[in-house]
Amino acid sequence: MDPVLRADFKQRWSDDKYEPLVAAVNDPYKWKAEFRICETPIFFTEEWSRILQEAGDQILKQIQTPEFEKHARTAIPKGEAVPHPKPHPAFVQIDFAVAEEHGQLVPKLIELQGFASMFCYQVALDRAYRKLDLVPENTSQYWSGLNEASYLDHLRKIVIGDLDKDDLVLLEIEPEKQRTKIDFACTEEMLGIRTLCLTDLRKDGRTLRDPNGRQIKRIYNRVIFDELGQKNLNLDFHPTDDVDVDWVAHPNWFHKLSKHTLPFLKGDAIPECHFVSDLKEIPKDLKNYVLKPLYSFAGAGVIVDVTKKAIESLEHPEVYLLQRKVKYANFIETPTGRSKAEVRLMYFWNRTPILANTLVRVSRGNLSSVSKNTDDTWIGATTGYHRI
Repeated sequence: MDPVLRADFKQRWSDDKYEPLVAAVNDPYKWKAEFRICETPIFFTEEWSRILQEAGDQILKQIQTPEFEKHARTAIPKGEAVPHPKPHPAFVQIDFAVAEEHGQLVPKLIELQGFASMFCYQVALDRAYRKLDLVPENTSQYWSGLNEASYLDHLRKIVIGDLDKDDLVLLEIEPEKQRTKIDFACTEEMLGIRTLCLTDLRKDGRTLRDPNGRQIKRIYNRVIFDELGQKNLNLDFHPTDDVDVDWVAHPNWFHKLSKHTLPFLKGDAIPECHFVSDLKEIPKDLKNYVLKPLYSFAGAGVIVDVTKKAIESLEHPEVYLLQRKVKYANFIETPTGRSKAEVRLMYFWNRTPILANTLVRVSRGNLSSVSKNTDDTWIGATTGYHRI
């Protein structure tokens, strides 16, 4: 990572800036962050920026092939296919560990998603770092020649297009209870659209309506099926119903581009990964693997300390992955010790995928989910900057 930019940040930072940083993120919005905001971003060198982008590009090329489409046909669980599928996702998220290999920092794939992410929250976070003058002007978290204005314009075109903003909604399950609700509030402010709960929608024949009777023509989808299956909701409309509505972040892509994709991918940045049901024998060095359920989110159900008994006791091995562990690099120097990070590359996909933004999770524990690290300092949600 960039030692010059890191040293510059140390000069700008003091502990009394943390509370103002959090306030600068939260105060403009009706819902606040319920996860920890990290004191520091990370800073990419030009070389690491290139390596990171090449790793993402390698994956994007593989998921645009007929072979991938054939693989992805089996990804959607029975009963969860949503009508009117799209030929590609509206968004792609690729999560890389910043790993250590032969003494060098390298990206290693952890997960990927054909789903929306914290696109507007990341804007709010960048604004907060800049409000407190914590990062220099010659850096950016945006990619592909984008700045804040063009980034939001691009997002607006994907989400709203040529519709009236009142013809669509950001849809979630009990949005006010979600840990990511600040992003919904940021989206309302920055794009001018509404957030509704799935229980608010009503069917009128093939027409979908909001509580006031207005037709909903498009859904900016944030509903995750795994969570929906855990809730006992009184629904008039279920996402699998065939109604006249357009989806942004079509739900089918949540499954088609997901952990299900990992065994398909090959490359230097791709750790070995298998469906448990495809294993001819259980590896003897299980300490070097992690066991992941296909259909879960936010790290739920992941077994880090894998045993032979845990694998043999799986009732449905076809919905579990055995993935080789990645050695995270403790590369971030902080006043409370060294930390590690996962970097999410966030892509817009209108006609072709373009890298738009970066989300970073900093941690010290076994899991890098920000929801797992709440009692420490110098960890949490942040972003990554590169020179422009």
